[in-house]
Amino acid sequence: MESLWDTEGYSLDRRGEGPVAFFYQPARWHSLKLKTLEDPYPHAGLKHQPYPVTLAGAGFSLVTIVTPDEESDFSRSVSDAFLECCAATKDRENP
Repeated sequence: MESLWDTEGYSLDRRGEGPVAFFYQPARWHSLKLKTLEDPYPHAGLKHQPYPVTLAGAGFSLVTIVTPDEESDFSRSVSDAFLECCAATKDRENP
């Protein structure tokens, strides 16, 4: 699909929404070094300073979401909906 987008392009509909693709694969790693952009421990009144963390666990999955423009309302809504689905699945599995 993405190679067709590269050669033929794609067009957004009248609302500015366009194609979306999800790529999934099980992650081959058991830990990942990250930098916090938001405070994972929300404390009222304290300003967050980004800092490095290590995310560790088992059974991670790598999901890439491809949208026409990562900054558009459409693209943010796709990402937000995906994250909401992930949270709802987690809640159903671990009541």
